[in-house]
Amino acid sequence: MKKILLFCSTLFLFFAVYGQGHIYPVQANVNVVAPYSLYLSDYVSGSKERLIVTLLNRDVQYPSMPVRLRLSIKGNGFSIQTRPYASVSPITLEPNVPYKLTVDDLMPYFDTRNLLAQGLGGDSYLKGGRLPEGMIEFSIEVLEYGTSKVLSQRAIGTAWLALQKPPLLSLPFQDEVIPWREPLNLLFQWTPQHSGVARVEYELIIKELWDNGLAPESAFAWSPEIFRERITSTSYLYGTLAPALEPGRRYAWAVRVVAKDGADDVSIFENEGLSMIRSFRIARYCPEPVQVKATAERGYIHVEWESAPEHIDYTVAYRVKGAETWAEVRSTFPSALLSGVRPGYTYEYRVGGFCEPLVPTFGKTAFLTLPSEDTTRLRNCGMLRPVDLSNQDPLDELLNGDQFIAGDFPVHVQEVTGSQGFFTGNGYVHVPFLAYAPFKVTFDNVYINTDRRMIRGVVKTVYDPTESGMGNMDDIFTGGGHTGNVVEGITKTDLSADFVIDKDNGFFFDETTGKIEVTDASGQVIGYIETGHSVPGGGEPGGNNGNAPSVFPMTVKDSEGNIYEVEEAPEDGSGTENEGAGENPGSGSKKQLVVTPVGKSGDGLNQDEVNFKRLDSRMAEVVFTDTEGSLYAFDAWKAVYSGSYLIRTKYEQLGESYRVPAKLIPSGKKDKVGAVITVHDPSVDPDKVIFKTRSGTEFKREKFDKTTGRYVLNLVGGNANDGQELYALYPKPGGGYYNLGKLLIVSYPSYRIKVKIVPVANDLDEFEALRGELEKIYSRVGIECVVEKMPVFAYSSPLLFADKSGVFSAYTDEMKKLQGAYVENYGIDPEASYLFVLLYSGQGDDRNYTGFMPLNKQFGYLFRRDFGSFEEFAVAAAHELAHGRLSLRHPFDKSLGLPEGSVADNLMDYRHGRELAKWQWDVIHDPGIVLRVFERDEDAAIQQNQDTTNQQIKIEMYNDGKKFEKGSYQLISAHPQMPELSFKVTDNSDNSDKVKFQLKIEYRRDNRSDEDYFPEKDKFAEIDAGSSWVVDWQDKIRGGKATLFCHTDDNKDTLVFYIRGTNPTEQEIKNFLLQEGYSTETWFLTRLIRQESQYRQFNPGTKYGSAWTSSVGCPNWGTPHGWGLMQLDVLNSSCGELHRDGKYRPFAEALWNWKENLKVGYAFLTGEKKGMTKSEILAYEKDMKRWYKDNPTDSIVSYSNQLEGRVTFMHASSTNFSGVNWGILSQSFHSFMDAMWVKSYNGNSRGFYYQLVVPDDEELKPYWQLNRMNSKNHNYVEAVGNQNE
Repeated sequence: MKKILLFCSTLFLFFAVYGQGHIYPVQANVNVVAPYSLYLSDYVSGSKERLIVTLLNRDVQYPSMPVRLRLSIKGNGFSIQTRPYASVSPITLEPNVPYKLTVDDLMPYFDTRNLLAQGLGGDSYLKGGRLPEGMIEFSIEVLEYGTSKVLSQRAIGTAWLALQKPPLLSLPFQDEVIPWREPLNLLFQWTPQHSGVARVEYELIIKELWDNGLAPESAFAWSPEIFRERITSTSYLYGTLAPALEPGRRYAWAVRVVAKDGADDVSIFENEGLSMIRSFRIARYCPEPVQVKATAERGYIHVEWESAPEHIDYTVAYRVKGAETWAEVRSTFPSALLSGVRPGYTYEYRVGGFCEPLVPTFGKTAFLTLPSEDTTRLRNCGMLRPVDLSNQDPLDELLNGDQFIAGDFPVHVQEVTGSQGFFTGNGYVHVPFLAYAPFKVTFDNVYINTDRRMIRGVVKTVYDPTESGMGNMDDIFTGGGHTGNVVEGITKTDLSADFVIDKDNGFFFDETTGKIEVTDASGQVIGYIETGHSVPGGGEPGGNNGNAPSVFPMTVKDSEGNIYEVEEAPEDGSGTENEGAGENPGSGSKKQLVVTPVGKSGDGLNQDEVNFKRLDSRMAEVVFTDTEGSLYAFDAWKAVYSGSYLIRTKYEQLGESYRVPAKLIPSGKKDKVGAVITVHDPSVDPDKVIFKTRSGTEFKREKFDKTTGRYVLNLVGGNANDGQELYALYPKPGGGYYNLGKLLIVSYPSYRIKVKIVPVANDLDEFEALRGELEKIYSRVGIECVVEKMPVFAYSSPLLFADKSGVFSAYTDEMKKLQGAYVENYGIDPEASYLFVLLYSGQGDDRNYTGFMPLNKQFGYLFRRDFGSFEEFAVAAAHELAHGRLSLRHPFDKSLGLPEGSVADNLMDYRHGRELAKWQWDVIHDPGIVLRVFERDEDAAIQQNQDTTNQQIKIEMYNDGKKFEKGSYQLISAHPQMPELSFKVTDNSDNSDKVKFQLKIEYRRDNRSDEDYFPEKDKFAEIDAGSSWVVDWQDKIRGGKATLFCHTDDNKDTLVFYIRGTNPTEQEIKNFLLQEGYSTETWFLTRLIRQESQYRQFNPGTKYGSAWTSSVGCPNWGTPHGWGLMQLDVLNSSCGELHRDGKYRPFAEALWNWKENLKVGYAFLTGEKKGMTKSEILAYEKDMKRWYKDNPTDSIVSYSNQLEGRVTFMHASSTNFSGVNWGILSQSFHSFMDAMWVKSYNGNSRGFYYQLVVPDDEELKPYWQLNRMNSKNHNYVEAVGNQNE
């Protein structure tokens, strides 16, 4: 009985102590081991422990204690806990013996069947087996196995769970074409985005893409793998030991990063650590040019090499040794002339061979030093040695872009016709004694030998008045090459102070001495700043003396490098930053000034601190913009600039898409600029971004809007003809800066122009408004425009443009008479430009005639009533002055190469723009040399074209039996059918028995450079003399410039005419669509054609022109590069041919044959465009099935019906996409699937029209949304829906 009582008392004591005093018999400890995984399974798998749990039984009176655990995982608003009756085995604890749980012990506690979730998102985390990001608490409680009594305090271990980002791929670039070499050593490189991970490995994966039409992201999963390798570095040199990459094949690659803990992989990365997918192509085998030799000759370098059968073209890259950028010369022959080189310089050069477009294989770089003197001439007492012309072998072919030697000059060919030694065309030459400036030349029937030397004929510097517009002037030198670049890169202030300035000082300007007096708060003078501007005797109160120029604003730098803007205080004293500063009692002629802090100069940046060549876009990106209240011009890159070599080279490129903008600030002046930050890494604090030049000036922020991420900065210009590189920088934790963006600040000398407005016969009442507009436009580029109105010139003149034969680049005879009469009556100011204002041009509102002023000429003309508004008239006045006074050309000039109207905001386009761009600022201050051979003074007569026809051969040309003349226009019928052309020699002085004919048809506009030869390129049709040659068109439809070559035994001739197209009627087009079954299968096709082209294959009209820019009768062209009825642009290999830009463009047949245009467009629409739409729809189907598998009763709500123009779309099935069931289609409605298809034809720049959005959180329901707009905020589906059928 005593033993029983003793046992009971002991048991009572046990429960009393454990229950009342919370002194538990078991001690538990929990430790979570890094790296921390978000996946529950990782904590009970692998070779290393992720969760270390130790237990200690401290009750010696309770041996072999059977226990179980209660695991709890808690986060923000949720908890996961062991179920009360979970099926687990007991763990036996011996007294005072620590027990460390094994993975097997913990495994049942992480089994989802034994866990219970509570709170927001808990079930989804448990089902998915993945925890959310954030602070997570792991806790353990020890329970008695049989009774579930609590035997321990709760032991807690915490971990911050966060998914790291996979790496960014660097090299090779997306869609890069890798030149084939043997051995092929290809560098793969990537940039880590993770932080705080002790050890990682990278897995490089390379797969071959078999389907070139499918996006790499879609094809990667099922494409055959050729290489997979784990490495620890962030680059891999793929060499000869790896599987061979085959020429001509396309590959995709990606990198997967994994965190390592011992031998285990730990899942802590987004997308399971897999990077984006990139693709590249190995070019087919292409040998490098060999046996390269270079010799220096008379102002150029002659390079020649040995060709290879695989080569189709060549390029020679050359530069002054050590320079950053290469110049290139293309050649179709194994030789080239490098012109514009300077005596005494060392040049490096390399030759590349093309075996396919855009992918040259370069040989080794070589060097050549040019003599500083013309040694040939020195050896011959100043006379040039005679040129060896003994080689009489004819050159077979000369192409656009080639070169030949004429006397002492290399001629760069721009347009050429001819073959077998005889060639006619135009181009330009560099003239050494005029600073190597290039000048336009023509050559007619010259004979060129196989050494590419002209041995018979003449090359002339000429001007052809029938050429179209100022874009075809006889000189092509654009200027701008010696300014607008960084030289010293320093910030320049107007003034300097040898003491420290505080913005709270008092500032006063003494007009008598020209000094700024600086005082402290008590009014004591602390220093003077000499301005160099004084007004004798003082000035009138409140302003400058009389008409004396204003002194302020100015910029000043103090002894510590602080930079301020100094300006006159407002008359009412409001708004001053140094308000309340000490008064100057004896001010007298002293004006109070205010100062604004602008920046501070300091130590310059170096390459160890910041990477100047690359943006750290993964952190953030800063884009500089113009801002409200700016005084001077701002210029940003436009996509259209990529089509002009002369323009795009003015904009530095950082990374794949960032082009550096430019801000104009005159030397020493202040202005403001905007900047917008886009943050990509959440650790970036936009408030810590600084703006600093490479030379060390840090500019202050005027303000920063945290909501929009927009900064406004105050800037100061540098030295004249210099630039400053301003960087947006973010401090790195370990020192240095991330490069987030760049701006080029350019400064030019002060510029002042005088303009005299001369009303002719009628007064100009709008003069004051015109003067204001000219001053406003030109002040933006730092030019002071002084405009004066002259007395009305009483002159009666016939129309100044006698006819509409072309846009003139020099004055007509009537203009010269008017100018002569004005000079005789009034004389002229040699420093002023004159604008004669008349009422009418006689040519209506044609902008080619409403204003006129030749390049670098003194007189210009405006016709007031030909303009629709005063604003158009004023902008035209500024436009014409820019031609005559500032040497500016149209953007669509041949030397610049942009399409007309493509830069609508630019003053020099014909769209009433008012801005000028960086490439034009440079030309204003470095206009180059303008020389006109036929116009030595303003009174010289305009030279007419000379007839170059060979008088020894007479050729008659017929179209369907009707004779036509050279220069005329022959038409393709609306059927379409080529004209029935025939040619006959009627008079031949050499009495040859045979006559040879060849017809060349070429078309060059936008990105086209089409050529076709009949009968063939290297073949002439030979017929009996006196017979007619009828052209066999070989089932081709072609138009453009037609050149007829005629050869007899001793004579030859070349005649030019033109072929233009005829539009079919709308009904003819619809009949063809019905006949082919196109319109019945695709309900929206007729609407789409009307939207794309208004049913026009060709530009309408009958006023044809010969220039490439003349559009009437030529294929209907639309931006960016669309052609014809269907506006065919970038196609695929099935529908187009590979273009020089590496993209598939329409065949020439589709430009001139409207039926072929429809066939190609329909094939592209129903092939690739429909296919990509179907793929997207099927992807939606998979996402929906995935959702309904886990949520069978929770329906995804479809988007409501949407009216686009006259068509209503709804979520329903479509007969165009069989096998996809989205419900029954209501009568007269159309499916969202069709809307997706319509938008795809125009491009899915912002995603498909109808999208199923799947949230990252798998527990959140997918939802439908509309993406109606493209990247230009244009709703293409609505535009098509608005069209009539």
